[in-house]
Amino acid sequence: MIDIVVGTYLQTLTSFPVQQDVIQQGDTESRVWYQRTNATWELFTNGSAGLVETDFAVEVMGLNIDSVQTEADNIRAGLNGYQGTLSGTFVHAIFVEDASDDYESKNLGSDDGFHLVAYTIKVITG
Repeated sequence: MIDIVVGTYLQTLTSFPVQQDVIQQGDTESRVWYQRTNATWELFTNGSAGLVETDFAVEVMGLNIDSVQTEADNIRAGLNGYQGTLSGTFVHAIFVEDASDDYESKNLGSDDGFHLVAYTIKVITG
């Protein structure tokens, strides 16, 4: 469910198409791609549920470096520090970090001239 919520919100922050999990080969269109990479559910000793932390990899890619940077900046500004309700799901916080230096793109397997900005986002719900 949180995957769809994140995708819907991402689409409001960018003019690029948003894709979840699917890696389209040979596509030359600019796009935002995201995938859940980890989820942690806290559980208290009395059995009640606590916070849920869900991590996502987000890639913004395209052939024009200026448009890729602009879209990536818009996404970061809209996500980082967000608190509130998204599609009926209460979000305690969203944090955005640049992907690590050793991050390998899931989408760019060859040198097709694409520019890429990669983020890791953490969504805390509960």
